[in-house]
Amino acid sequence: MLLLDKQSPGSSGATDRTDKPPPYMDIPNVPEPSRSNGNALVQVRHAVGMLAPPPTVNQVHLEARNEPISGVYFTFCLTYSKANSFLTGTFYIDPQIPNSSLGKKKKSKCGKHASDASFRSHKGPISLELATTGSVSRTQRATVNVTTRSGDVSINLLPIHPSQPRMGLDVYSRKGNTLLYIPPTFSGVIHLTTRKGELTMLPRLSASMKILKSTNKEVLVMVGSQSVDSTGNAPVADLCQLKSHSGNIVVGLAGQDKYSPPVGFWKRMGEFFNAGL
Repeated sequence: MLLLDKQSPGSSGATDRTDKPPPYMDIPNVPEPSRSNGNALVQVRHAVGMLAPPPTVNQVHLEARNEPISGVYFTFCLTYSKANSFLTGTFYIDPQIPNSSLGKKKKSKCGKHASDASFRSHKGPISLELATTGSVSRTQRATVNVTTRSGDVSINLLPIHPSQPRMGLDVYSRKGNTLLYIPPTFSGVIHLTTRKGELTMLPRLSASMKILKSTNKEVLVMVGSQSVDSTGNAPVADLCQLKSHSGNIVVGLAGQDKYSPPVGFWKRMGEFFNAGL
């Protein structure tokens, strides 16, 4: 079932971070982000001009057992894997920089190209800001995979300039809930599937999307302008595929929609009795 959230639209929330980029990266004149509260998404950058292609490195492989990983990274090929820890950060993905160890991306067993960036956890929550960098004339779309077994996933897609590669996002959480905010510059398809969870599109996004398919287990919508270019061809589109087994999936428009998780029955009862003390 496609649920249209009736809450009044508002800001998507703001968080801060103080983590600095890794020491091996030379990023001049990049302001240091402020500290995050660890749970909310960072408010979307409204000015597309802020997303000018930053410096990048070839690869980043980060692992941790119990400590959180956070920061700002400008990278091409990223593998980010954790077991039970909190995983968070801001990532600009350039799909056209060759892999330093392989020369080019490997193909998966099914014949498709491997992702440009991947984020994996077992139980730990995943909170990310994602954007692309590079030139769409050389590489049309960056692919990002996000996978967790039981952790919650929060993703904020940052605005992408028309000259930059489009975003191809694939998210799967078996039991955890997924919250995705897309920017006003998003232009493409959003595909949601679940077996036992609920699918919700927030109000502001619902007002601007075109529903192609809507059932209890699957929702397919189109967002943004799909006009052809000067050559008569349709531009490359963004693509977001979000899947779950029993987790809920919520999608909204960054900076305009606001989502508050529903309060459970026992928590409401506790608040009721505590109010009377």
